[in-house]
Amino acid sequence: PRTGNSFLRRVIELITGVYTGSDMNINLTLHVVWGNLAGEETVSQENLSWVTKTHWPMESPMGVEKFATQKCIAIARNPIDVLPSMSLLMNTGSHSLTSATPINELDPVWWNKFVTTITPFVEEGVKIMREQLVPSVPTYWVRYEDLVLNPQPVLMELFSFMLDVTSIEGTVLEKRIIDYSAKGHSAAASYKLK
Repeated sequence: PRTGNSFLRRVIELITGVYTGSDMNINLTLHVVWGNLAGEETVSQENLSWVTKTHWPMESPMGVEKFATQKCIAIARNPIDVLPSMSLLMNTGSHSLTSATPINELDPVWWNKFVTTITPFVEEGVKIMREQLVPSVPTYWVRYEDLVLNPQPVLMELFSFMLDVTSIEGTVLEKRIIDYSAKGHSAAASYKLK
């Protein structure tokens, strides 16, 4: 969570015109539906979505829809940005609210406990992905920072991976990626990522 996966979903939707799905329980994510991502709780095995977002191996206590996959797009973001964003989500219940004073300055004791509690879960999730998912499912890794700062080459490679082709040069898809990239990353915001 907080790595930019909803942002990447929105980018894919803007470029292709096709809704993406999510395995998340819609009771937890209805606000995301209102923010332009209509495919919540819609997963790929129902043939209702081409791309399905998941937080696997983490699962919600309210449950997730199980599904099989043929490929994986894994998005990573600098932990220096993920942890404050995650703490704000947990403390505000909002994807977009921020605080005037950074939480690590506001309550250093809470912040240190949060970081030391969350970090092992994040590390375990990455370990599971590397040991279980990557060996069994073709995986394309995207850095959130690259997607924001220089999206065109990332998206060209990503869609080549998704379509199982060596290049998408000269296609309508390439044109749509160029058009999206010219608009800047704010065009894809479904909410302001902290």
